[in-house]
Formats: sequence, C-alpha cells, structure tokens
Amino acid sequence: MPPGAQVLFAFLLTLPFTFRFEDLTRTCRDAYFAAFLCTAVGTVLFDETWAAVVAGLMTCWIVVIWYVVPLWQRVRGPEE
Repeated sequence: MPPGAQVLFAFLLTLPFTFRFEDLTRTCRDAYFAAFLCTAVGTVLFDETWAAVVAGLMTCWIVVIWYVVPLWQRVRGPEE
C-alpha cells in the first residue's frame, strides 16, 4: 500500500474532530463521508487487480465533487 493512501486516510480520520467540521453544510459532510469511504475501500483493496478500478472510481468522484456539485448548487441557488 502506498504511503500517500495511508496519509490521506489518517488525515480524513482527524477531520471530524476539528471545530469547523460542525459548521459544514450537509452537502459538504456528504462529500467528506464519500471521500472517506472511497479512501477506506481503496486502502483495503489496493493491489494490482483493484488499482485501476479504485483509481477510476476516485477520478469519477473527484470530477463530481469539483465540477458537478458546484454547478448543481449554483443552478439550485444558495442553501437556507
């Protein structure tokens, strides 16, 4: 398992214990939870067989989080 995956997983484990985590919107919390689950699954299944599958899923998820969700929120309007 690459050390970068371990560092990312450790970082994601510490985020809910920060003070600003409570101020996140539901969408941001859902994005965090999905990133956490993808990292956990990728860490467990990261070998030659699953590397391409996990990399593809993570790439799709990053595209959704960075492009689709902000566009969807912009069209929908601000949360109240």
